[in-house]
Amino acid sequence: MSGQSAGARARPAREGPPAAPRRPYDGFFDVEQIFDYLRGYLDHEAERGRSPERVRTLMYQYGPVAGQIREIIADSLRVEGIDVPAGSVVVTVGAQEAMLIVLRALVTGPDDAFLVSSPCFMGITGAARLLGIPVTPVEEDAGGFLLAALEETIVRERARGRRPRAFYVIPDHSNPSGTRMSLRDRTALLDRAARHDLLVVEDSPYRLVSLKSQDRDHRVVHPGSFAKAVFPSARLGYVVADQPATGGRPRSRSGACRSATTRPPTSPWPRRNRSSRPCRNVPTTPGHCAT
Repeated sequence: MSGQSAGARARPAREGPPAAPRRPYDGFFDVEQIFDYLRGYLDHEAERGRSPERVRTLMYQYGPVAGQIREIIADSLRVEGIDVPAGSVVVTVGAQEAMLIVLRALVTGPDDAFLVSSPCFMGITGAARLLGIPVTPVEEDAGGFLLAALEETIVRERARGRRPRAFYVIPDHSNPSGTRMSLRDRTALLDRAARHDLLVVEDSPYRLVSLKSQDRDHRVVHPGSFAKAVFPSARLGYVVADQPATGGRPRSRSGACRSATTRPPTSPWPRRNRSSRPCRNVPTTPGHCAT
């Protein structure tokens, strides 16, 4: 048998495409529940007073560009302590599209610096690379996030004539390091972000204790996803961005943006030039992020 062991011969062939890293365990899902979920949504709309014709339109016609389940997402986030209006939520095709939207909105030119914890999730660096946006690493140690490293990076980027726009971080079970940010560090990060007029892009795939739930100064932009818990194949994601807008770039006054209006994520910040430009060199050695 060509030297093949009995154990190898008995191993069944894997069906379907290769498993994605960190994918949810599908043994907890029941295929028949899909119909229960659809019926639950139809009943929800009927209870809101929607006519059968209106429900049909909701299901089979184009909806609002920002998504038609923003109210449901906003309600679910309030359970987690994130209290934002539905108008601050944009529905996306998974968290990956949410990251692309955030990057395009925040980084408008070569003088804008986008900081990322390092090592960092390749999804954000991959999205940045697609858009031709260089990322600036903020080194972690074995315990995770280092406030001093963030401070040093901000000072260094400003000395180069660049404006640190945002810092990307995964506070809970960071990918790939697996570290968790302490409550003390979360509080310190939000304080430092306000001091430096910096936005924090919080990636929270496991939906634990969110930085956004502690955000009282509109500093946190929160891309999220239900892919780990609810109907993963639907790739349902969202962005929460409740930063008040002034019609252009956010302006800081006493550490916060002030305006009477709140808009979806793409409106507080100007559109980025769509023309491509080469990526700048960033560290690619192990332990560093790479675009």
